[in-house]
Amino acid sequence: MPEDALIHYKRISAWCETGCLEYFRLLLIVGFNASTLQTKPPTDRKTCIMTPTPPIAPHDHKTYMRYALEQAKLSPPSPSKFCVGAALVDADANRVLSTGYSEELARDRPNDPGSTHAEHCCFIKVADENGIHDFDIAPVLPPNTVLYTTMEPCNERLSGNRTCVERILGLGSAIKVVYVGIREPNTFIQDNQGIKRLEAAGVKVVLLEDDETLRQEILEVTFAGHEKRG
Repeated sequence: MPEDALIHYKRISAWCETGCLEYFRLLLIVGFNASTLQTKPPTDRKTCIMTPTPPIAPHDHKTYMRYALEQAKLSPPSPSKFCVGAALVDADANRVLSTGYSEELARDRPNDPGSTHAEHCCFIKVADENGIHDFDIAPVLPPNTVLYTTMEPCNERLSGNRTCVERILGLGSAIKVVYVGIREPNTFIQDNQGIKRLEAAGVKVVLLEDDETLRQEILEVTFAGHEKRG
């Protein structure tokens, strides 16, 4: 590790031990630049910043999607689910508020049964930081909060539990833009209408499907634990 990176690592670890591993793994993805690193903890807790801000240029949506993909890689492979990653970002401040991946957090939350999807985990972390339910995080989110998710938010669940689309819309206008890596494959749900429903409700959805390399990387991680596709 370069000497200047080590210095910044020690400074960051003093206030955010759990975030450092994610932070420096991202450095390997986007390249190290010491001048971009945050070395002081955030002071305004109302902004719900959960992790060190990665060294990503503002509005670099593909790199943020790769960051979400790194979260997806942490999801336990299984033939009964997809491995999805997500990141909740304050676009104005270029700060990551929280991250999540499929089944990262314990299932069957109070008054909210079922397993936790990546987007849901992002919301739970903000909620826990503020001592509220994840249904009620809208007032503590920054005005220009956006969501990056490697796969189209679910609009239907075989379990019948609350969908990610319902969770996003349940926050009112708190999340105005959702960046999506791929549409949901038809493995479990035929013709998921997540993107269509979000757009119908006034949420802007940006599907980052013009980069075939990124798309294939997302698909490979998404299907981790499934039988090899032909």
